[in-house]
Amino acid sequence: MPIVSSQITEDSPQAGGARWITEQHTTDTGDVRVVRYRCPAGGDAAAIMAARVDKLDAQLRTRDATEAAARAYVLSGGVWEAHGDASKQDVAALLLRHAMGLEDSLQAYRILNLVVPWVLSQGYTAAQIAAYFGVELEVVAAMNARWTYLSHPLRVAAMEDYATILAGDAAVEVL
Repeated sequence: MPIVSSQITEDSPQAGGARWITEQHTTDTGDVRVVRYRCPAGGDAAAIMAARVDKLDAQLRTRDATEAAARAYVLSGGVWEAHGDASKQDVAALLLRHAMGLEDSLQAYRILNLVVPWVLSQGYTAAQIAAYFGVELEVVAAMNARWTYLSHPLRVAAMEDYATILAGDAAVEVL
């Protein structure tokens, strides 16, 4: 989702030479990002905007790569690693968010069981995990509780048995 157009939509002079600037950035999908800031006296708003375009474009490309990596993982059962411009941490964040929203407990377990041990092995506190993933501490607690609950060996076996039964039912032809 690269930035395809950017413009300064407001340039209001203020006392002392500073200016209020409003920038509008449009992506190739039509999403519009609006940025408003105070440009210091003598500041070059066009240069500031150009630097911001590069930064926004890089952030959007990283986000897109992260989402693509997570989708590829979820759809193909592929290997969980860094992908393109996305770091392993970026992919982990997206996978965790995805797993927490799944109703399918077995798929949630498989993703959580892959990602949570790695996150915990990094030595992060719950507060650091919450800050990194941009969620509340309660969400981290819920993620850990869901992983702990789902990772019990008897539950895993029951979920796998149930998935096998469902797969068998789906393969039966109704005459």
